[in-house]
Amino acid sequence: MLPRGGVWLWREATALRSELRGRFFYCGADILPDSFDGPVQTERFLSKPLDLNALWAEIVAVADQRASRLS
Repeated sequence: MLPRGGVWLWREATALRSELRGRFFYCGADILPDSFDGPVQTERFLSKPLDLNALWAEIVAVADQRASRLS
């Protein structure tokens, strides 16, 4: 875990490189509310306990999305 947290990393990374939006996964016990000031609208969320098949499916979806944008 980062000392400032994943949302801080997301804000810093997407401020520097907006093309990184939509390429983060958040894993946690709770889903963030829609009103949360952060990545709710653009990123993927997986709840704990984490299922490795679900994680892999999300990784493949991001890679496929990225590949289709580059085509």
